[in-house]
Amino acid sequence: MHPLLDTLLADSARAGSPERPFALLAREGTGTLEVLLGDVVDVALLADIPLVDASGAPQQVLALVPFRQVRERGYECNDDGEPLRCLIVREREEVPLAEAMALGVPVVALDAGAQAWTLCGAGLVWDSAEPALISASIERLRADPALRSELRERGFARVANEFSPQRLEQRLADAIEALP
Repeated sequence: MHPLLDTLLADSARAGSPERPFALLAREGTGTLEVLLGDVVDVALLADIPLVDASGAPQQVLALVPFRQVRERGYECNDDGEPLRCLIVREREEVPLAEAMALGVPVVALDAGAQAWTLCGAGLVWDSAEPALISASIERLRADPALRSELRERGFARVANEFSPQRLEQRLADAIEALP
C-alpha cells in the first residue's frame, strides 16, 4: 500500500528505530503525511546545501538549519552548536492522514485545511507552525509511549468511525440525496 511508510514501521517494530534516515512531514492544507527517505550530510554553509548531485542533476533536499546560520546574513547570535544537516531525498511518497492513522502512525499537524477535522483528537494539532513547538511535539511523542499508544488507538477509532467504506458510502448517498 505505502512501501516507504510500511518499511519505516516494520523497522521500528523490529529494531526500535528505522534503519534509514527519514522525515515525516504534514504540510499545510495537503491532508497528507509526506514520507522522505534518504542520506544525511552535514554542511558548513547554506551555500553548501547539495541542491544538485555529482552529475549536476537537481535533487530534493530537506535542510535542518540551525539558528547560528543567521550569521551568514551578518547578524550576531549565540552558536547553538547544532549542525546544518541535510536529508538528501532518495525516495518519497505521500500518505493521506486517514491512512497514516489506519497504519497506527501518531500525527503532529498544523491546524490548516481539513487536517484538524481529519485527526479529530487522534493527533497533536497546533495553530502555530513554530518549529520549536513542532519539534517539542515530536520529541514528546518519541519519549512518551503511553501518548503514542493513546493517539494510535484514537486514530484506529477515528478511521473506523469516519473513514470506513460503509461510512463513506453513507456520506456519498446522503450527498446525492441532498441534490436538488
